[in-house]
Amino acid sequence: MEQPQDESNIQQELHLIRNDQGELANVMWRALAGLLVLTASCGVYLLRQDMLLSKQAAVQRPMVGEAIKRNEELLAVAAEFQKYGAGHADYATNVLNRFGLKPLAPTNSTPGR
Repeated sequence: MEQPQDESNIQQELHLIRNDQGELANVMWRALAGLLVLTASCGVYLLRQDMLLSKQAAVQRPMVGEAIKRNEELLAVAAEFQKYGAGHADYATNVLNRFGLKPLAPTNSTPGR
């Protein structure tokens, strides 16, 4: 006589397990959907940032070219000061050291010739 009651308990437990499984599946699908939305949002954000930075870089390219040319001219002048410092120790210790420059040994060739 106890068999029908055991079967009804088993049926109820099976029904509860199936309900739990369905709820878990719903939670997993919602988590997956949320993850997809989050991933898409991050992708759109990064794409927009890339486009904005590309535009800024394109605007700054000509200015960077000019700055590089000016720096090359300044570095050429700095090299002349370093060559001068090789022959004048007081200039090398007082001026060049202040700017972190080392005196350069003079070369035998004359500049521009």
